[in-house]
Amino acid sequence: MFSTNNLSNYFKYLQEIRNLIYTTNAIEGFHRQIRKVTKTKGAFSCETALLKLLYMAVQNLPRGDTPAQKNGTSL
Repeated sequence: MFSTNNLSNYFKYLQEIRNLIYTTNAIEGFHRQIRKVTKTKGAFSCETALLKLLYMAVQNLPRGDTPAQKNGTSL
């Protein structure tokens, strides 16, 4: 459910802090997607097998522009 109290609390922070919060959420999402791929594997036969799986997982991640990318700035 949408809460205007939470939203108003979010906007109490400076823009720089809001960017960090957004970035942290993106990093957590990335880690969640990687974990989804690796959690079903008990062990890897070698490091190369793990690296190949991670490479394919990153290639298949959904792509999207972040607000920092849209306005041409970076953190």
